[in-house]
Amino acid sequence: MYLLYALFKIYLFIKNLLGVRMNTFYDLMDFQNLSEYFLLDRVFSALMGTLTILVVYKVAKIIFNKKVALTSSLFLALAYLHVRDSHFGVTDIPLTFFMLWSVFYMIKSYQDKTMKNYIIAGIISGIAASVKNNGFILVVPMAVVHALNLLEQKENGLKFILNERMLLFISVMGFTFLLGTPYVYWTFDKFIIQFLAEINHLQEGHGINLGRGWLYHLRFSLFYGLGWSFLTFSLIGMVFLFIKDFKKAILLCTFPVIYYLITGKGLVVFVRYTLPMIPFLCITTGYLLIFMIDQGHNLKISLVRKSSYIFALLILLGPSIYNIIGFDSLLTQKDSRLLAKDWIQKNIPTKASIFQTGGGIGKILFSSKDKSEKNLVEERMELRHNKTKENWLELEYSVKDNIFSYGDQQAFTLPDYIIIKKHPLKIYSKMPENIQTLCNEKYYLVKSFEIIELENPNHLFDQQDAFFVPFVGFKNISNPGPNIYIFQKRKN
Repeated sequence: MYLLYALFKIYLFIKNLLGVRMNTFYDLMDFQNLSEYFLLDRVFSALMGTLTILVVYKVAKIIFNKKVALTSSLFLALAYLHVRDSHFGVTDIPLTFFMLWSVFYMIKSYQDKTMKNYIIAGIISGIAASVKNNGFILVVPMAVVHALNLLEQKENGLKFILNERMLLFISVMGFTFLLGTPYVYWTFDKFIIQFLAEINHLQEGHGINLGRGWLYHLRFSLFYGLGWSFLTFSLIGMVFLFIKDFKKAILLCTFPVIYYLITGKGLVVFVRYTLPMIPFLCITTGYLLIFMIDQGHNLKISLVRKSSYIFALLILLGPSIYNIIGFDSLLTQKDSRLLAKDWIQKNIPTKASIFQTGGGIGKILFSSKDKSEKNLVEERMELRHNKTKENWLELEYSVKDNIFSYGDQQAFTLPDYIIIKKHPLKIYSKMPENIQTLCNEKYYLVKSFEIIELENPNHLFDQQDAFFVPFVGFKNISNPGPNIYIFQKRKN
């Protein structure tokens, strides 16, 4: 969050230097004018995703060799889940970058047992934990690396607990975490309460029960996020590495295994939760592929060996590349909610009352035609009461009382327009049964935007995440977003 704050401030400073008039920084509270800041956020995430490819190269090279490093980097560059989520301005891609970078210095701490590497690993681990609190998992692989060091140095158990290098790592990690998350220091009690509440949330689930992550991430998140051939090869590579070189396997695979065991325990199973494991699976895939190619000494003809390498890449990366193309192509199309918003602005008069289904996350957001500045407090009050700046009266509906309302006031007439949204995302497209009945009896359809086949089994979604683009299955979908149906109240 602080990195983005700095990025936004730099952006505003540069724009002002160029003579482009900007609103004050606090005008960012106006959600109607955030598009360029969303874009900056996403550019930052894309940059972190790209830099992760470089760190994969460095990790694979320090453990194996340059050929494995180049191949592993290629796998991450074309790993669908990593490419997909590098589009999003959320914490998971930066978290993955810092986690992998921290593991790189943990490996260096084993190969070159200096205080410097412990300190750098602690700093980067603290940053990872500040980006997202599950970065604290990094303490476990560091402890394993440290145990290997002490075993080689034939130190006893007490020395493990009191060893100055491990104590320094933990101290530096904690201090860096506090620097990146300073509110923890001032509101520690509140932080602990929220931290424990989040742990409880992870165990209880999020809107829909898809099973525990141990199975779900294997059969869905990773299976489709990498592709069946890619995932299978990566897991075989991991097992093979444990058989072939146990110490290298411990150095490389402790983190993804521990992360999977901890993350998979919960019922909150966003596919993005598996992102920190992806770089390590890319490395085990690259390792196994290069090992197999190098073992083909009987393939004396260089062209045959190169052809085998290219053929293997196509088999492993084919499903992932296919999904990347489908996903990126769909993102070039305008969201159905934007299409509906454009139609509403042209065809529905202001002052009309509107009710829309689908909850806050899936709502159509109406932008303002009035570009004059308004008092920020007044604007917040408008947003709190769901009053759009277009002066449409946006109503809420109580299923329990079967009434429409505006803020705290009951609406004594039916909405002039009802907007229904339907989509395979179950928890983000719920609609009260009474609304459909009401539309059938007292309204007529004036406009529809049908962009997806609602019952197509090939369209698979990350059901717990409010993202109206399929995870896989992009055929017969014209745009991102839900199907939208706009009904107008009959006059009689």
